[in-house]
Amino acid sequence: MSSLLSASVNGVLKLLDRGFLGLPRITTLPTASAKYRGTMVREEGGTNVADKLWFCSKNSSNVYGWSEFTPGATGPTGPSGGPTGPTGATGATGAAGAQGTQGVTGPTGAQGSQGAQGATGPTGAQGAASTVTGPTGAAGPQGTEGAASTVTGPTGPTGPTGSTGPQGTQGNEGAASTVTGPTGPTGAQGAQGTQGTQGVAGDTGPTGPTGAQGPQGAQGAQGAAGADSTVAGPTGPTGPTGPQGTQGVQGDASTVAGPTGPTGAQGPQGAQGTAGATGPTGPTGFTGPQGTQGSAGAAGAAGATGPTGATGAFPTIYQNTATSANISTGSRGTQAVSCNAGDKLVGGGCTMGGAAVRITKSYPTTDAEWSCSMENNTGSNQQITAYVVCADIA
Repeated sequence: MSSLLSASVNGVLKLLDRGFLGLPRITTLPTASAKYRGTMVREEGGTNVADKLWFCSKNSSNVYGWSEFTPGATGPTGPSGGPTGPTGATGATGAAGAQGTQGVTGPTGAQGSQGAQGATGPTGAQGAASTVTGPTGAAGPQGTEGAASTVTGPTGPTGPTGSTGPQGTQGNEGAASTVTGPTGPTGAQGAQGTQGTQGVAGDTGPTGPTGAQGPQGAQGAQGAAGADSTVAGPTGPTGPTGPQGTQGVQGDASTVAGPTGPTGAQGPQGAQGTAGATGPTGPTGFTGPQGTQGSAGAAGAAGATGPTGATGAFPTIYQNTATSANISTGSRGTQAVSCNAGDKLVGGGCTMGGAAVRITKSYPTTDAEWSCSMENNTGSNQQITAYVVCADIA
């Protein structure tokens, strides 16, 4: 490799990506000799001049020379391959790739525009007279800022709930929703409306069914035979139909039909049939239109302003510290520190020396004392200092 590199007058061999070998670059070919035997170089041409590739070798007459590699003419295109083979069977599914890393969180979208203000609602009824004390007076001056605490103090008691502020103006009505909300509960039954005016008479109902046929009247008595006359008198009026006679004995069947008798008179009207059963109740009519909204009541008078409260006092914040005696290596120690009499703590913490010192406890033992405990794992005596941040609330 060193001999090849030494033959590279103006360049070096370089192993490029994917195993390609970069040849040394020259601008002028040196005289061929045993020194360059087996060397391949590239001669770079200038503008509009092609590059050349040279190889140094010895011929059979023991003369050294440079041979230029020139590309030969392109041969004819070979025949097309045979027909396409059948499609191979589908290979087994590869194992699932490893989970990709989580993408970066995209930027927060712009805030949506403010909805249109809803219509102003009706004025509410006047509230009862206020029993709440008026607003708190101005705050006192800011006290000196205490030292930064490394431990969060206990949460103070929740202050009293402030009085309810006045009702804000009704916002503009929002845009119509495209989603129907859930159906609200059914409202209470409204009061009975006044009796409506008499409706127009309905059409006459269909004629009821014909009543059952009344019983046949009794057969009338046979009239006396009149004197023989040679001239027929006028026919008298038809008498009333007599009651139905009893059924005679069935005579022998006649082979000759007798003459048709005269049509009897119309019988009397039958008795009125019994009333039919009541039909089913008709469907409920449509609900009437909503009544108009009543006018809003008059606004009530504003209540009297309560008296101004006393000016609040701002507590004084201060810090107390206490340092323990020496704690020997491999031992544990505790140090506590308290607020002044009558004051309350608002925070606390601990400090110690050495990276191998471990704080095991740091907490308020009362509302006016902070306690620290440590374990000394160093090779020398160590101390622990307890801090308490207090408020003078007297």
